[in-house]
Amino acid sequence: MPQIRVEYSPGLEEAFDRRGFAGDLHRTLVEVAGARLEGCKSKFVRLDEAVVGDGTAGRALVHAEIALFTGRSEEARVELGRRAAELLAKHVTAPATLSVEVREIGPGHYHRGEA
Repeated sequence: MPQIRVEYSPGLEEAFDRRGFAGDLHRTLVEVAGARLEGCKSKFVRLDEAVVGDGTAGRALVHAEIALFTGRSEEARVELGRRAAELLAKHVTAPATLSVEVREIGPGHYHRGEA
């Protein structure tokens, strides 16, 4: 189930190995959070514009949101966030502010279907 949404600044297309990050993160989710590899889904969204601080530095940003069903320990969620941030640093080769949010989705708040 893990749903991953990664937003990144314009201009990072060549400096952000998105597929490499997704593959590494999916394997980390299996190891740390007990996720099923085939259930991991990553979506990448290039932002039209992003401003960091007062906007004068022109610094890029990458923010990953990882949503999981409830049931993982606090320690597992913290470890997942730490390792995801390390993976971003590995796969983003341009100066950027990197952040990760790990959140839980409770019962009844996630639904899926097939088309």
